[in-house]
Amino acid sequence: MWMVFLNGGWQPADNDAVVISWIQQGAIGAQTQIRHSSWPQPTALGMVPNFQPYLGAPAMQHSASFPGYQMPPQSFHGQARTTAGPAKASNSTAVKIVGALFLVGLVGAGTSGLTVSSVFVGVLALLLSVALAGVMIAGKFVEAAPPAVRQVGQGMVSWPFASISLVVGLGLGALGGFGNRSSAVAECDGAVDAVTKAQTDNTTFTTGDPMSKMNEVNAKVEHGRAACGRVGASGKLATLEGAHTNLAKSAATANCLAMSQDVLKSIDAANGNQEIDAAYKSLTDLKTKLEGGIASCNTAGKADISKALKDTLTKQVEPQIAKLKPMFEMDAKKKAEAAAALASAKAVAAASAKAAATDAQYVKVPVATLLSEYRDNEIRADGLYKGKLLQITGRVDDTKRDVLNTIYVTIGTGEMFEIPQVQCFFGDEWAKAASTLSKGMTVTVRGRVDGLFMNVIVKDCEFVPVK
Repeated sequence: MWMVFLNGGWQPADNDAVVISWIQQGAIGAQTQIRHSSWPQPTALGMVPNFQPYLGAPAMQHSASFPGYQMPPQSFHGQARTTAGPAKASNSTAVKIVGALFLVGLVGAGTSGLTVSSVFVGVLALLLSVALAGVMIAGKFVEAAPPAVRQVGQGMVSWPFASISLVVGLGLGALGGFGNRSSAVAECDGAVDAVTKAQTDNTTFTTGDPMSKMNEVNAKVEHGRAACGRVGASGKLATLEGAHTNLAKSAATANCLAMSQDVLKSIDAANGNQEIDAAYKSLTDLKTKLEGGIASCNTAGKADISKALKDTLTKQVEPQIAKLKPMFEMDAKKKAEAAAALASAKAVAAASAKAAATDAQYVKVPVATLLSEYRDNEIRADGLYKGKLLQITGRVDDTKRDVLNTIYVTIGTGEMFEIPQVQCFFGDEWAKAASTLSKGMTVTVRGRVDGLFMNVIVKDCEFVPVK
């Protein structure tokens, strides 16, 4: 192989034909330095007999006229001289600059597979890696390869660190493209499974704070959305969104019912604070809870509970906050004086606040809705109503005492042979009111649901007077 000093660097020429082509194109002349792999000492091109016939000027004399000249091996004199050759040699500096940019671009594209969950990126990086490795091998070992391929391959071999980095980078890109996709698929599947399981678990929102649990679900859904979106799993994404919508409604229902049960207790706790600062903080916290409960009830479609909570907020909590705010902003001495006056006023206000909040703690449920829920799915109905305080209006069927001599009234929609019915148990203090009932009469009762046992059992019942 010849090496020709051209454009500031040594350029490879596979055979005489390449050098002759450069002479004919005017890229090199008689004074151009040239050497051979088996003849390392460089000399002027005009001193090499192989190329003298192709130079425009007369051939140079031998070593007598040019000190330092070493005659090339005779075996090179007889090499084939053809005028056909490769395309014009490229500028060495430009080749290096373009090559460096090409290297950076492809390594960037390949290693992007480490952060992009895409089979396309993985396949593209893998193919480029294999193709470039093939060019390097062809440039070094395949004599029959096209001259352009050999020139690029030999150039890559001459920059071994950069070339190996390129091939390895693209290989890592391929692994990253495939590996990250597998990871995203697993994350997508995990999110769908977790949210679907939460949807079918009737105890998800029956204990603890429903909205805190819903926030945990929301975090899983966000991760699942991103993962499913990266891998294009539209079907799983739709399943995830559907389960999330159902869970959001269930959480809103549970939070609405919980707030309706806790509002009276929260008002008592706020009114029990003798310190102005503590009372003000309790009431502002209660206001935030009530606002959340109202929003949950609206989402769950519980308009009656929402109205009761809103009345409690606007008629009880907000007026007390407005009354305490000026005192809360007073200095310490004035706060102490105001606290003494407030303590006497609270005793009067507590009784009326408790009475006003009593209605809010009972959830008004039509008897037809309650019975339909238990006929359709007892487990789901227990999750919604068991242990809750309900106010139910329906038609009287039977008024009797059971084997333990406890008064009970069965209530339904008035349809014949209705199974199940609501069976309300009363203490003896309600005997007089029970004695006035007749079959078919419309009555409103309230008590705590205890589940289904032939009928829907409601204990600690009381009659609600008609207003």
